[in-house]
Amino acid sequence: MKNEERFYLILFSSILFCAAIVLIFGKNDFVSLDRFSTILITCLTYVTINHTSFKVPLIRGREAPRFCIEKAFLFWVIMWAGISGAAMLCLARLTYCAVTLNVNTSRKTNEITNEILKAIVALLTAASFSILYIDLKNVLFNTDKENALVSIFVISIINYLITDLLQRLTERFSYDNENHPSILDNLFNFACAILIVELFRFLNQNFLIFLLFSIILSKLVLLERKYRSKLRRNERSKETYYKLVEALSNAIDARDHENFGHLKRVQIYALGLADILNLSHSEKEAIKLGALLHDIGKLSVPEYILKKTSRLTPSEEERIKNAPLVTASILEQVPFDIPVVETVKHIYERWDGKGYPDGLQRQEIPLTSRILAIANAYDAITSDRPFRLAFSQEKARQFLLFNAGRMFDPQLVDLFLRNLPSFKARIENEMDNVTKTNGILDTTLDAQLQKISSASQENFALHEIARISTKVSNFNLNDTLSSIADRVWKLIPFDTCIICLIDKEGSATTVHATGKNKEKLEGKKIKIGIGVTGFVLREGQAVVNADPAEDFLLFDLDPTGYKTMMAFPIIPKNKEVLGTVSFYSTQIELYDKDHERIARALLETISEIMAQRLHLMETENKALTDPITGLPNARALEKHIGIKITAAQQNDSEFHVLMLDLDGFKNVNDSFGHKVGDAVLCQISQLLRQQLRETDFLARYAGDEFIIVTTDISLEEARILAKRIEESIYKYSLPLGHGKEAKVGISIGIASFPRDGDSIDQLIITADQAMYSVKKMHKQTQRLILETQSLIELDQNTLIA
Repeated sequence: MKNEERFYLILFSSILFCAAIVLIFGKNDFVSLDRFSTILITCLTYVTINHTSFKVPLIRGREAPRFCIEKAFLFWVIMWAGISGAAMLCLARLTYCAVTLNVNTSRKTNEITNEILKAIVALLTAASFSILYIDLKNVLFNTDKENALVSIFVISIINYLITDLLQRLTERFSYDNENHPSILDNLFNFACAILIVELFRFLNQNFLIFLLFSIILSKLVLLERKYRSKLRRNERSKETYYKLVEALSNAIDARDHENFGHLKRVQIYALGLADILNLSHSEKEAIKLGALLHDIGKLSVPEYILKKTSRLTPSEEERIKNAPLVTASILEQVPFDIPVVETVKHIYERWDGKGYPDGLQRQEIPLTSRILAIANAYDAITSDRPFRLAFSQEKARQFLLFNAGRMFDPQLVDLFLRNLPSFKARIENEMDNVTKTNGILDTTLDAQLQKISSASQENFALHEIARISTKVSNFNLNDTLSSIADRVWKLIPFDTCIICLIDKEGSATTVHATGKNKEKLEGKKIKIGIGVTGFVLREGQAVVNADPAEDFLLFDLDPTGYKTMMAFPIIPKNKEVLGTVSFYSTQIELYDKDHERIARALLETISEIMAQRLHLMETENKALTDPITGLPNARALEKHIGIKITAAQQNDSEFHVLMLDLDGFKNVNDSFGHKVGDAVLCQISQLLRQQLRETDFLARYAGDEFIIVTTDISLEEARILAKRIEESIYKYSLPLGHGKEAKVGISIGIASFPRDGDSIDQLIITADQAMYSVKKMHKQTQRLILETQSLIELDQNTLIA
């Protein structure tokens, strides 16, 4: 093989060998950039010197291929080549320093200067020491000692000049003298030169072996790096995949605004139990993902079912039980290499075999599912739910112990409860670490999740209010308003909310209030056009972020603490203003656009509900009101007496029923007509109302009959009341003109509960019989009066005759 071919082969193989060293040790502190540059330049220097011939005619007629001048010239060639290589290495070091050094600007500049000087020192000293060692060998073992000594002398001078130059550069540019080569640095470089030169001398004689070794080593290193790179890509993919799953699970979890964070807590509980049981990596990964994904099937269940406070119907229970199957069918589309699908599918199985969806029992249930079932159940019962409050720690513990061997694996329950304090500490620490680590990112994420949670609350509240509208006939007005206020409070922050309705007199009344000052606000009168609420009542336009004092001063209440308010009109479609809903807050400075948007959306539904409720009340009032007198009718009387009977039985009290029948009313109708008769009935009803208290009940029973229900008085007092009514009616007359008048009498019978009966019919019959006895007595008295008057007139006529 030609000398030139041997040179290029060894040069190529040496580069491969050095590259392999960097690939293997490049991330370790043992082989830093300056030490690697020493090794590389030493290798290249030796190969170049031993495989390149310079023919410089120094003495006439002679050629000296290895004369010292040649080596000096070659040294400068290598030095400038080394400086070029150093520039590349310094560029790498410069990037490293700019990224990693945490110092101020001036210190960073000095650090970079030091790194550059270190690289230059390493490159120059490596080249000079390799040549110096070769010349020392020539002095000791070769015959050309004279040339070698001259070469040593020249190299020593060059080394001195380099050292002096570096010393001056160090003093000029660096803030310390660390870059000046120390004795240890020179010894290390010289040792490296000896080692590499001798190694390459041996390999020069066996270059084919070295070439094969370099190629194989390089190939192995490249394969190893490729494998590590693939592992890193897989790890990054897994991490990205997990982050995606976690983000989606947070979005699902945010729907349940009352129990946000449930999935993360379940994951920590379950992984803690898995660590204690020393489960395999695949089982732990299945639990880790299963805890986040086990509820995605509930997306197929309407939210009103998940948050329903009353008992579920059979069809609703079926929707709930179908959720794990939906979860499994969704996850089956993903090629998991861990048992995630089996874990989430059987999380609701029971130890006694009464669970769903497959009715598995005992060891048939996967261990990962049994672990998640306990973690999920414990966190669920210790959190508030729409249909119940959270269990206390002791009550939750008793729940798990009671259901061990029924719902849960008893051994796992025992292990879970024994390690529960450590699980809770882990949850607290992890939540604290997340908050401290993520900072602004967590705040942004929380804000986005809060939007999802708010949207879920909004949809649920709108659904609940819509559901109220379908059942409005089952509620009275106060129940309807209370239900509406409870739903609105979850969406719009307020401390006080009032609902006002316009009455027949043209003013408005606060028919419902909730929150602060509730008792003081209910029943308050509001003048239309006065204050913020009065303005909304008059104009039918919403007002947002007004001064609450304008309303509270009209209510004679202290507005201190209230910061803002908004009021919205209750206007059904194509109808007039029925009333207003006003919100007052002490917590927030201003209501935002979301609050206004939600309020307007709610008021559309609330307006229709109120219109239905008021129409229904009007219909009910008509059905329960006498159209002539405006008094309650017989149906209303029956309802009222029924309520009184129930209350009296519970309180062991009594009440009295007074049956009133007008005497001579038929003669009024026959003599003057029904129009006059109706006028008499209206005026009589007003006279009767004047004799009663506000708590007494007066109804027109039929024709010319009235009934009074009175409480909290004795039977004797009821008789006095009857006497007083008789006297007022006997004094009454309706002038008709031309000296005519309509006049009636009245008969009153009394029945007492429970003395005279314990049912509506018995009381009315008894009172009716007593009234007819009085009426009969009145007729006898009237007959006697008439007979007496006739005798008196006869006697007078006789005397006149």
